[in-house]
Amino acid sequence: MGDWDTLAYHFAIPELYLKHGGIYRIDFSSHSNFPFLMEMLYLPGLAMNDPVASKLMNYWVGVLLVLSVIVLTRKHFNAKAAPMAAIAFAGMPIVMWLATTAYVDLATALYTVVAVHLLLINLDKPEHKSLIGCAVAAGFAASTKMTGLGIIPLLLTWLLIDQWVSERSIAWKRGLMFVGVALLVCSPWY
Repeated sequence: MGDWDTLAYHFAIPELYLKHGGIYRIDFSSHSNFPFLMEMLYLPGLAMNDPVASKLMNYWVGVLLVLSVIVLTRKHFNAKAAPMAAIAFAGMPIVMWLATTAYVDLATALYTVVAVHLLLINLDKPEHKSLIGCAVAAGFAASTKMTGLGIIPLLLTWLLIDQWVSERSIAWKRGLMFVGVALLVCSPWY
């Protein structure tokens, strides 16, 4: 437990929520104003006074992230490259280290990869289901940390450029639906 962020707020703020019996405003910590979707998954381990169990939640998010890289690569790029993409990603020192912490960056990356995957599906075959799934994943990314908000305008730009070329008449409607769902999903944290 030597990393500062885990102790200072990824565990400390949810621990205060547990002691208080719910989420409340904490004036003495600016970090308590950050979005806390991932930290809420740490609560069961913290409630059992088992920080290792909480850290394991982040580890499993890392496993899901590597699997999502496989799915993204296999579906949209080259099926034979999928295992190598997963190894290259999982083998990055920062990814390996983050998997041993209670940080939120792997969750932000997971939701971003899932959002990109669903957007690519939607661009191949436009359906509300995949676009809404993309927006939900982007909203979850924004619910893990403030810099996760950046994925929403990036994906919106990508969607609008693609839609503007092929279907100008509905591009703005699809873009509005995407932004509305993404912001609705992350709104409780902001």
